[in-house]
Amino acid sequence: MAFDDVVGQKRVKEILSASLRKDRISHAYLFTGPEGTGMDAMALALGRGLLCSEKKEGGCRACQNCRRFDELEHPAVKMVLPVPAKPKGMKEEKYQEILLDRRQQWMTNLYQKVQFTPELSGSPVIGIDQIRALKKEVILKLASESYRILLISDADRMTAAASNSLLKLLEEPPEGTVLFLTTTNTGKLLPTLISRCQVIRLSPLAEIEIEEALVNRWDIHAVKARPYAKMAAGSMQRALSFDDDEFEKNREAALHFLEQTLLPDELIRLNASSQILRLKDKTVIVNIFKLIHSLLRDWMMIQMQSGERAIHQDVIDRIQTLHDHYPRFETQDALGHVARAIDFIDKNVYLDLVVLNLSQELQQCLD
Repeated sequence: MAFDDVVGQKRVKEILSASLRKDRISHAYLFTGPEGTGMDAMALALGRGLLCSEKKEGGCRACQNCRRFDELEHPAVKMVLPVPAKPKGMKEEKYQEILLDRRQQWMTNLYQKVQFTPELSGSPVIGIDQIRALKKEVILKLASESYRILLISDADRMTAAASNSLLKLLEEPPEGTVLFLTTTNTGKLLPTLISRCQVIRLSPLAEIEIEEALVNRWDIHAVKARPYAKMAAGSMQRALSFDDDEFEKNREAALHFLEQTLLPDELIRLNASSQILRLKDKTVIVNIFKLIHSLLRDWMMIQMQSGERAIHQDVIDRIQTLHDHYPRFETQDALGHVARAIDFIDKNVYLDLVVLNLSQELQQCLD
C-alpha cells in the first residue's frame, strides 16, 4: 500500500498518489490539520518516496536512499524543527548532541511531540539562523540529479524574521527542491507563505484507524487500544499519550472519585474531593474529569444493556458494581455536570468550587 507508514488519511493519499502518477510535484506543500493526524508523517513519506530508488510511494524503507533518509544522513534532505535556545553555560557540542538525539527520537515516531526537557527548558521556536542555514544548503549542488527535500515542522513556530526569510526562498524556488511545511495553525503563518504552497488538509482519524494502528504498529493490547482510540478524538498523538502509567493512575483516580462521591457519608465525599484538589495541576484534574465522563458513558451503556459497547472493558466490573448499587442513577444528567465542570476549569473558575460543586451534583443524580 502507498504511504503505508501513515495512519489513515485515505483521501490525502489518493490525491498525492494521483500527483505522483502524473508527475505533477509542487515546489512547496503545506500540510495542515488537527494535532496528531500525521502531517509530519505524510510530508516525510512523500519526500522519502521522491528519493526512493524503487520509486515506491512513501518509500520502500529498504534501499540505500530510504535508509539514509530515515537515519538523517541523506545529503539531499534537511529538516527544521522548533528548538529551545541554548542555555548559558552549555557547550555548543552538548547542545547539538541533544538536538540530534531528539530529532532521531522524532524520526522513530512522527506521531509524538518532541520533548526537550529536562536538558532544555526554553520555548521551542524556529529562528532566522535555522532558515538561513537551510537557504545555504539549497545553493549547494547535489552529487546526483534528484529532488532536494526540505521540511519545516511546526512552521507556525517561526519567528517573524524567519518567516520573511523563508518567503524569499519561496518567491524563487530552486529547481528540484520540494519544501514541506507542517502546522496545526495556519492562522499564524504569513498569508503570502500559504499562497505559495499547495495546501493539503488532513482530517481527524477514525477510531478504528487509531485502534488498529495501536495494536498492529505499537503492539498495544486490544483491551487498552479500544479506550485509547475512543478517547483520542481523532488524534494518534493523543492516543499514544495514554499508554503510560499516568493514564492508569488518572483513571484509578477517576474511578475512586466516582465511587466515593456517591456514598452517603459526607466526610468520605469531602475526602474524595480533597484528594482531587491536592493534585493542584489543572491539566491533570481536567484529564481525570474527562475520564470520569468516559466512565459515566460506559455506565450509560450498561443501563442500555449495551455493555459490550463500553470503552473501559478492563474495568467494566467496577462500573457494573456502581450500576448494581445505584440502578436509578441519572447518567445523562451526570454527563452534563462533568462536561460543565471541565468547561469551568478551562475558563479558570475557582477550582475548589468546581470540584466540590461537581461532587454535590453527582449526589443529586442519585435522587
